[in-house]
Amino acid sequence: MPQILKYGILTCFLVLIINELLWFLFGKYEITIDLKKICTRKRFGLYNLKKNYKISEITNLNILHNVKSDPSIRLNMFWRLYAPQKEVLGFEYNGKERKIGMGTKNFDAREIKNKIEENKNYAQQWL
Repeated sequence: MPQILKYGILTCFLVLIINELLWFLFGKYEITIDLKKICTRKRFGLYNLKKNYKISEITNLNILHNVKSDPSIRLNMFWRLYAPQKEVLGFEYNGKERKIGMGTKNFDAREIKNKIEENKNYAQQWL
């Protein structure tokens, strides 16, 4: 294997470890729910990942227990240390399964679910 490829793989691995360490130390996971949408924001420093979900398009809302790492989470060694409860909120959105609350310390899935259902019922009254 060429040296440059070895260094490239090592560099990618180190970047992933640093990313997880920064999230572990300084990360914030925010969930905002209003009458029409849910906004999730994962951020630390200059990194800011924001996702919006329209409440009217959410189906199969349920609480998932003992959730393992998603395939999209490449490195989860720090997650096991600071998020032991592994309870998340799952739902389908535009035909894809989504999960809210993965990798968080204090996440009350039942409270978030109730709030979404309240807003969904309110939104349906006005359709």
